Amino acid sequence: MQKCSYCGKISTGTDLVCTGCGTPLAAAQTAPLPVARQARRSELNARSALLILAIYVAAQFACGVAASFAARKMTAPQGKQSYEAIRAKIGAAEVLAVPLICGVAVLVSSRIWLGQALQDAGPCGAAWVRSERGFLAKSVAVGLSAGLFAWTVNRASGLLLLTAPHDEVGLAALTPGLPRGIWVFSGLLLVPVVEEALFRGVLYGGLRKSAGPKTAVAATTVLFLVMHTPEILQLPSLAAGFTALSLAALWCRLRFRGVDSSICAHAAFNLVTAVTVIT
Repeated sequence: MQKCSYCGKISTGTDLVCTGCGTPLAAAQTAPLPVARQARRSELNARSALLILAIYVAAQFACGVAASFAARKMTAPQGKQSYEAIRAKIGAAEVLAVPLICGVAVLVSSRIWLGQALQDAGPCGAAWVRSERGFLAKSVAVGLSAGLFAWTVNRASGLLLLTAPHDEVGLAALTPGLPRGIWVFSGLLLVPVVEEALFRGVLYGGLRKSAGPKTAVAATTVLFLVMHTPEILQLPSLAAGFTALSLAALWCRLRFRGVDSSICAHAAFNLVTAVTVIT
């Protein structure tokens, strides 16, 4: 319905001229069609990266509390060796469950909040993509070198093995059979995937975008050491090895533009650790 500005007669909305005086009417204004609201995704920056790290820490903490609760609720059987064997089985379950649960937490939260930033292979992206050709052998060599460096430091300090572990995971590593097999499996195939996707992927990319490369390298390395505090407290010389691993894995991620290269370096480093413990 429109009102003629000249004679004042009301015309229908489809009329182009006034039916009373013939005065042209203004074109009818139609309301714009509603635009579907697109799902909002956070960009990869320090805030989103640290939030995903917090989710990872919360998941890891929950797993640790559950394992400690299970250990405390057990009734000690006859003999110390039998009790430690049960604790080793709990440690094996923990070392298998923690990377799986934490990995799912990191994957889901990253997919929801970061979107296409996960496919960005640049320095400020998560680089959840396949690395450039020729990365495998070089990444493994870098990881083995970092592992041998850690072994040398531990040998020089006189502490090669976790001879008196205080937690269930340490007992699993030193218990032959299934507990040690699960510990090796997790260290070679599960832990590197989860930790590299988070630390050298999401965390480094977000920190570098917000704070620059130097701060990103330092913060990522420090946070990686903090997350391995239990191992460092039991074997302080591991701090040098974990620092070497963090820097070596980051070099691979930047050099070959993908976290799968840092995953290979991490797995190679853990292989040296596994051989050291087993032998």
